[in-house]
Amino acid sequence: MAQQNHTNLLQQPNPAQLPNPNNPLNNLATQIGLLIQQMQATPAAQINVLHQELNLVSYPDFARSDQDLMPWLDEVEKAFAANLINDNRKIAVVVPHLKGSAATWWATIQRLPNPVNAWNNSANPT
Repeated sequence: MAQQNHTNLLQQPNPAQLPNPNNPLNNLATQIGLLIQQMQATPAAQINVLHQELNLVSYPDFARSDQDLMPWLDEVEKAFAANLINDNRKIAVVVPHLKGSAATWWATIQRLPNPVNAWNNSANPT
């Protein structure tokens, strides 16, 4: 019981020690103190950074119908690995590097009933 009275005395300020409510500087200090209390009482926002893509290696363009596909694919795969690109982002990353007839081919197959929707998917049309 004595501890409760002692705690209550600590929480009740002496009116003579209260800051002057008409002083703008005291009002500002009070507002800042309240803001700090609110910030301390609010849990910090959790930022969940699971994966960050890089841009260390550039992606080659595929532009010509006479261009050999296999070396281009090898270079693209190396860039994906170096840049930490997840499978679900590979198409979005590489499509801007399709030029000319390759870009036309891409636009055409995307209009098919089953468009390409994954980089390594055996269900993709050939």
